[in-house]
Amino acid sequence: GLSSIEFHPGYQLRIQTFGQFQAWRGNQEITPGEWRREKSRQLFQLLITNHCVPFERDQLVEFLWPEVDIEMGRRNFRVTLSTLLRVLVPNHSREANSDYIHRDGTSYSLRSNADIWVDAWEFERLVKIGENQPLSQNNLRIQHFKQALVLYKGDYLQDNLYEDWCLQERERLLSIFLKSADQLARLLVDKQDWPGVLETCQAIIFRDKCWEEAYRLMMLAYNHLGNQPSVLRTYQKCVETLQSEL
Repeated sequence: GLSSIEFHPGYQLRIQTFGQFQAWRGNQEITPGEWRREKSRQLFQLLITNHCVPFERDQLVEFLWPEVDIEMGRRNFRVTLSTLLRVLVPNHSREANSDYIHRDGTSYSLRSNADIWVDAWEFERLVKIGENQPLSQNNLRIQHFKQALVLYKGDYLQDNLYEDWCLQERERLLSIFLKSADQLARLLVDKQDWPGVLETCQAIIFRDKCWEEAYRLMMLAYNHLGNQPSVLRTYQKCVETLQSEL
């Protein structure tokens, strides 16, 4: 039933990029020791970050080994790529095409026609579905936004906080999360789901404590729940945070 899949070793490759990085071959988790070297894991993460758009080999070398000359970097790349191919498909032979990584001359990318599931890709897909629902289908919008936000378990590739090559993608996905959560909170206000509003707004503030609209919606929710002390505390926290941070 996988009509768009042309390459398949018998299992789906599943990747968690939000929070702690994890990967599974089907139901079998790829253990940290299997990567053998940090660069093989980072090479894979680079390809994920670029979705299925090709990277030139020398660009990958520059990202991963900026401190070495190009010839040494290329040798490092060959060894790292070979390790990565065996991690993804343990019985991979050097002569065979990879089931997951496409090579075209000196450019490399993940295969768009392989069975790969990435939480960040699914997160964006669910957000887009939610945004494209008609205004009359608020329940469906809420459903898809909730499913998307559940996937956001932490910062994108948080183990690589100081790597420039994933910084832009991390900030882009965080922006999508905040805007989607804001939309969800407003939809829950319309449904008068006040506990849901509070939970969603707290998730927003955890990621961006200067998101003023989240404080406003929390005050509205506490007011409807008859919790006046929490209305005041939320307002005071908002004032103190904005004064301190901005």
